[in-house]
Amino acid sequence: MNKRYLSCFLACLLLCLIPVNAHAQAKPDAAVVEKAIAAVVVKSKVGDEYSIIGPNESLPGNLCIFHANVPENSKPTWAIVPKEAAANMYVDSNGLSAVFASRDKGTYYLAMAVNINDQVKIFVHELVNDDDNPNPDPDPDPNPDPDPDPTPIDGTKFVIAVVESEERGGEFGATLMGLRTYLREKNHPYRYVDPDFTDGSNQRPEWFAIYEEKIARSGVELPVLVIGDIKGNEVVNIVVKALPKKSAEAIALVKERGG
Repeated sequence: MNKRYLSCFLACLLLCLIPVNAHAQAKPDAAVVEKAIAAVVVKSKVGDEYSIIGPNESLPGNLCIFHANVPENSKPTWAIVPKEAAANMYVDSNGLSAVFASRDKGTYYLAMAVNINDQVKIFVHELVNDDDNPNPDPDPDPNPDPDPDPTPIDGTKFVIAVVESEERGGEFGATLMGLRTYLREKNHPYRYVDPDFTDGSNQRPEWFAIYEEKIARSGVELPVLVIGDIKGNEVVNIVVKALPKKSAEAIALVKERGG
């Protein structure tokens, strides 16, 4: 979605759906709209105490759960782009959770508008619904190092977060979003997967077997962060760490491994 299209969508959402405050239905002027749109841009870069918490990536057909992290007693209004996808989205009666699933590949944008201190705030969340991995999963070393904390090598890392979907949209949501931003900035390939995830044929992916074995041998309880060094077409020096609940701590684990 280009910035102009996103801005028009947000302006329409502001003007058509959300009252400015509990006592008036006046439409905000252009300055208010531009301020709200600017707030979205800032939000996508630096974070905020209020947000949409949920996955940023999904396989076609998977159920995605999004939560509104908003002030108590707030009732957000939701929308999705493209608008045809609204038929595949359900919002609970309180407006605090939204569920979405689609077999159609593509990038979807969920928007949440909420009245906070008599000001309309809009938050936008990107969901990439695709089974094409731009960074193909490297083959793990078939004979992984028995050392639970092998010395890392300089270069690109491959990172896997193994965590239940419900937790990705819950207490670990902010952690994974912050980690995802960092990994993209550093060009480290990554995957976020469920412990029992399957491929498009409902089969356990063969590439995950070595990682699964490494997790089992580590004794670390789920959810976990698996970090390895990419060496050619293999991933070596694989380590398994407990997934922290703060993004800064998760990023620190990657940095400790040279990432």
